[in-house]
Amino acid sequence: VITKAESNQAIAELHSYSINSAHIKRLIRKAVKRIDDSFVVVSKDKITCRIKPLLIARFKTNQGVTTSLRKKAREYLKSAIEANTFGDIFSSIITNKLQMSLKKELKTIYPLGISEIRIFEKA
Repeated sequence: VITKAESNQAIAELHSYSINSAHIKRLIRKAVKRIDDSFVVVSKDKITCRIKPLLIARFKTNQGVTTSLRKKAREYLKSAIEANTFGDIFSSIITNKLQMSLKKELKTIYPLGISEIRIFEKA
């Protein structure tokens, strides 16, 4: 959202990031498990953020594995967001650094096909 305009430049403020739902539908195949979560966390600069990660396992999983993946992802993302400012988090999501580090962290529990941040916004 553009907040102000100065001479020939416009100053914008970031509010939200989301993935197109058609893209998500293409990612999900038969015989894979989709793991969604949604939670609110406060960043280092005291901005309340809602984050909705999307994890897709390579194969069908039981509920215990799904729960442990969801809990570990929530812990990792909370610690990452609380340690950084809102702008730093936004840039790491856009450049896919946060998603890749999350996938690397979670592959010790179960092999993941895809680790994405479906929605990230100011709450």
